[in-house]
This record gives sequence, C-alpha cells and structure tokens, in this order.
Amino acid sequence: MFIMNIDGEVIRSFYCGDAVQDVAVSKEGIWCSYFDKGVFGEGISTEGLVLFDNTGSPTFQYHTHLPDAPSIADCYAICRGKNTTLWLYPYTDFELIKVNPEKNSFIAHQTPETLHGSQAISIRGEYSYFYSPYNKEGTLYSWKAEDSGAKKIGKLSGTLRGLDTRQKAHFIGIEEKSIKVYTIINPKEY
Repeated sequence: MFIMNIDGEVIRSFYCGDAVQDVAVSKEGIWCSYFDKGVFGEGISTEGLVLFDNTGSPTFQYHTHLPDAPSIADCYAICRGKNTTLWLYPYTDFELIKVNPEKNSFIAHQTPETLHGSQAISIRGEYSYFYSPYNKEGTLYSWKAEDSGAKKIGKLSGTLRGLDTRQKAHFIGIEEKSIKVYTIINPKEY
C-alpha cells in the first residue's frame, strides 16, 4: 500500500496482505478487503477485512475482533457507512454486514438470492443498492432492509465501487476511457 501526498509523492508504504479485493479510506484509516486467495492464504489477509491506521498498523481485524460474525471466504464488495462503520458483502452466505470497529460489533442482514454475487454496494438509510449480481451483468438493484425481494432499477456498465454516505452520488464507475459518477434518485432513502 502506498500513501501519497497531493503532489503524488510517496510519503509512506506498508504491506497490507495478499489478494486485496477493495480499499476504502476514512479518517480512521484504510480498510482492505480480500478475495479467497488471500483469505485462504497466510498472514493478515486471512482476516478477510482489516482496518489499518495511516502508519500501516492493523487496528481492526474482522475474524479476530468479531469471532461470532459470519465468515468471510471472499469479500465481494465494501462500502463506507456513517461515522466509523463499514458495510461488506461477503461470500458464501451473502449477508449484508455492517461492522462497527469502535464497538467491535456487527449487524447482519439476509439478502434475497437475486442479489448474490454483487460486485458493488452502496448503502443509504434503509436502502441498499447492489450492482451486477451473478448472471445479471450490469444490472442495478434496490433493496430495502429485510424485504423479501429486490427491485431492478436499471443497467450500468463498467467497474463500479460504492461511495460512502457523505457523498451525494452512490457509485463511481470506471470504463475503458471514462469515469462516471452515478446518483440514484430515491426520496425515501432517509
């Protein structure tokens, strides 16, 4: 992991493990999630999800700090939540999990099978948005926590990542020669 200043100069670097899937930065530090090659490998990546401080020291390790939480075999998507929380969507059970590293606590929600395999998530209040589940490439869904079904709301393209709750937009998308920001209009979010 390289930490750079605004001029692009590397001011610090550290080893954050093997097989990093996603990275989310917050004032608390740097969240790293891992895919199966890291989770079933060796070292820090076996935690599935780790919060590092800005010096590279782990301050929260998912499997160590939350031994009763659902297991991570492969973390498909992460997204920052309110305050210090982080949302994750791990394989195998595809529960949507909210982690609070300050309290070493979690809340897990069962999701409809339609959403399994989603590559990106964005959370706003009671609504969650899931991008590109298994066999539904590019499809975007809305799901209200604890509802039995999800609502298809459109198709997008590219590689998407969920933006945190402080952002107006829900996703950032990267394609071959463009970067797009997507906002979902849902007045019921909050």
